[in-house]
Formats: sequence, structure tokens, C-alpha cells
Amino acid sequence: AGPVSRPQPAGPPTPAVPDPMPPGRYRVASATYDFGDSAVAIPGFPIKVELRGVVHYPVRPRGHRFPLVLFLHGRHATCGSGEEISLDWPCPKRLRPIPSYRGYDYLARHLASHGYVVVSISANAINARDNEVQDFGMAARARLIQRH
Repeated sequence: AGPVSRPQPAGPPTPAVPDPMPPGRYRVASATYDFGDSAVAIPGFPIKVELRGVVHYPVRPRGHRFPLVLFLHGRHATCGSGEEISLDWPCPKRLRPIPSYRGYDYLARHLASHGYVVVSISANAINARDNEVQDFGMAARARLIQRH
């Protein structure tokens, strides 16, 4: 038998891209828009849906262009108050829309500081009624993205 060599510890991996965790060089501004709970008719979907979102963007001199990132939240409850939640749309008067599209604000602000325009859109109406269409709202979500 030949000599046995001991395994050597591996060094830290060399990152292929800059670390995205430190804040970027841009100051960030935000704007929201809300055209109501029943603003858009989507072909093949049983109800009109909301057109609501938030935009986080780098503050920059005029004429600069930045890439766009779009977030669409997951499927879950649409309305709530305290312990009570529901999948209704529009929300009953005793409940308020759950602002799931704002759940990405922390990441959107961070990306905007690195030079991205980030839009996060609400899809509560689709979540509430997606079980009424054969594709469970996939096409409606795609069309909602296109409307934004």
C-alpha cells in the first residue's frame, strides 16, 4: 500500500459576482399606485381584479435607464383583521385586503439601491377566485403582469 495523504481543507469559494448584500450606491424612492379592487377585466376570469402595486427605484439623474424586476406574491388569504382571514374578494366590510405585495419591500429597496427598478403587484382577486378556472389562475396572473 502506498502513502496515505490527508485531505486538505478547502479555502473559501471565490465569488463570481460582487456580494449583493451591502447596500448599493443609489438612494431609493418609492411610489404606490391603486386603481381599486375591481379595476381590470381579464379575459376568461370570473371577476374584475385590482390594479395595485408599489415601485421602488433608484434616484438618479434624468436619462439613466435601469433594468426592471417584477414581483408577484404567492397564493394565500386575501383579507383579514386580527385573527380572522378569508379568501373573499372584494373583502367583506369587516376585513381589510392583506397587502401581500408589500412583503417584498425589503428586497425591492435593496435591489433598487443597486440600480434596479422593482415593481411588486397585488393579485388578491386572482387568489380569491382562481379555483373557478381550469388553470387555477395561471393565465390570469400572466395577463395581470402584462397590465402592469
